[in-house]
Amino acid sequence: MNVLLRRIVRTVTPTPIRRRARPTVRKARLVASYGGFRRSPRSAIRYILFDREFDNFTYDIANVADLAAFLASALGGDRAVHRIHLDELGRDAPLARLLRQRLSGKADRNRVMPFGRRLGWYAVARWLKPRLIVETGVHDGLGSIALLRALERNEQDGSPGELLSFDVDPSAGWLIPEALRSRHTIVVGNSLEQIPAAVSDRGVTLFIHDSDHRREHEAAEFELIAPYLVPGAAVISDNSHSTTALAEFSQRHGLRYSFWREVPVRHFYPGAGIGLGVVPGTDGMP
Repeated sequence: MNVLLRRIVRTVTPTPIRRRARPTVRKARLVASYGGFRRSPRSAIRYILFDREFDNFTYDIANVADLAAFLASALGGDRAVHRIHLDELGRDAPLARLLRQRLSGKADRNRVMPFGRRLGWYAVARWLKPRLIVETGVHDGLGSIALLRALERNEQDGSPGELLSFDVDPSAGWLIPEALRSRHTIVVGNSLEQIPAAVSDRGVTLFIHDSDHRREHEAAEFELIAPYLVPGAAVISDNSHSTTALAEFSQRHGLRYSFWREVPVRHFYPGAGIGLGVVPGTDGMP
């Protein structure tokens, strides 16, 4: 009966109307797949009517204070310092203007793309002052922008560093403003094939997995980067809300693991989070 009904609808509905309806139907299915109609009906309707994103959802987060406390527990230091770092990016008006310019005219992206949990990536980079960050998975480049902004401010503080990113898509990173690209290298190709030659003999202070989220690929990335991690380094997974790959890697290699879950503001998506493994420092402390 359902198949017959769909055929009837296709027959009696003009093609232009069906084409205009496709994005709405696709978004409704996305919302339903995450239980959004039940959990947050207003946010679900708002997304269907006004949002342009179909994946890699962007939104503000409601629990920034909890994120600062999480970072203090995982990395050490005063939570007030971590909160200052989080607010540096969250209130970065000049950067927000640059991003609005890059997003202008993009029909498939929202006019504003908040950093969400990537605020935490920025704060980790500000705290560790890494000489080398390795990131797998770039997509638009929003996470890369957070990391590059942190590196820019670190250099102003006397601690220069660079970002090495991997993605299979040659167009990845289109959102990154030109002003931030001097510290950035994007390698196009499979991370598992490209990391050894690109990293070479350099130590990695911060590694972020945000590429192929199949568990086996995520786990393989962690094992591949392990020999390059310096004492006190941090490993972040953008997939720890779905797999235990980083938790298990951390247990095998003696990293201190913790997880923080984000709370999106006015969005149907239930949120992801930050899985964080910290390599013991030279003094035996994370």
